[in-house]
Amino acid sequence: MTTLQRPEDEGDDRASGVGLAATEYIYCFLVIATRTSIAIACAADAQYALPLAVMLRSVCTHLAPGVMVEAYVLDDGIPAHDQARVLASLPANVRVHWRQSPALGGALPLLGRMSLTTYQKLTLGGWLPPELDRVLWLDCDMLVLADIGRLWEANFEGSLALAVQDERVPLVSSRFGVAAWRELRLPREAKYFNAGVLLIDLAAWRSQEVWSRSMAYLRDFGGRVYFWDQEALNAVLAGRWRELDARWNWHPALDHLRAKCAAEPAIIHFSCNLKPWKF
Repeated sequence: MTTLQRPEDEGDDRASGVGLAATEYIYCFLVIATRTSIAIACAADAQYALPLAVMLRSVCTHLAPGVMVEAYVLDDGIPAHDQARVLASLPANVRVHWRQSPALGGALPLLGRMSLTTYQKLTLGGWLPPELDRVLWLDCDMLVLADIGRLWEANFEGSLALAVQDERVPLVSSRFGVAAWRELRLPREAKYFNAGVLLIDLAAWRSQEVWSRSMAYLRDFGGRVYFWDQEALNAVLAGRWRELDARWNWHPALDHLRAKCAAEPAIIHFSCNLKPWKF
């Protein structure tokens, strides 16, 4: 797997508040010339209405001029008044498309704080518009600090998805990795990704039946699954995903990860129990 990294000469002047570097001007021009919208998918229940609003606004804050976000939000029980508050908090460069939660079917493994909403990323091939050829999945417990246009334009190079290797569970054979990696005959050294940020080739996702294959894994090995949908995706997409630089899915609880970032974090992921809105 190759790693998508930030160009070495890309300036950070925008972040420092002193204007854009020349490379940033060129980048903005190319972005406007090649795309006008980015499709984002996410899912939230009533407990995640506030984080959803913050995540979407942080995305829009850092977009290049003239770019629109088409946000497809799977509504897994967000009250109407909270939906209205989410919409009122967002700027003009985002359109929210609410989608109803499909039935997941069957008993799915859960543990502790997690709800069934976590499994809805597996179903996105069914509730996203058929004309979309790619989508950026973002978990709602995130804060975006950079223009995701750099990520959106990445080349799949034959892979089904782009993701960041998980720091806590680096390999499918690691503890809490893919429980059935031996039964599936996956290589011991195959990398394991965190599913919070996924750039997805939707046509391939649908044609490869990621949803039904993931459900089959959960049905067959559910009693041994630890990280829910993430484990199922790692089982199904093993060898079919390409690695992103760690800056695109940075976990603040893991201080040692910063040393592996090519630059400052682009997306902060408040994974585990570190949730700022709870303090």
